Amino acid sequence: MLNRKKLQTLLENHDWYYNYSDDFSVYTSGRNELDAIHKIIRNAGDKQNEAIALYNSECPEGYEINPETYHC
Repeated sequence: MLNRKKLQTLLENHDWYYNYSDDFSVYTSGRNELDAIHKIIRNAGDKQNEAIALYNSECPEGYEINPETYHC
């Protein structure tokens, strides 16, 4: 089941560039956020393509998910 509102909120608040931080706590927080995002997408069931489309609409260019190869 897709919790679209929760996914939207996580995507809007996510630090997409966390992996460039020198601060390990920033990196850890960003990684945890991304894990939560992917968990929602994985658990979206038959709405997974909708979840991926939402992800792709919110992420920066170059961070998109290919729905045909997504297996996270």
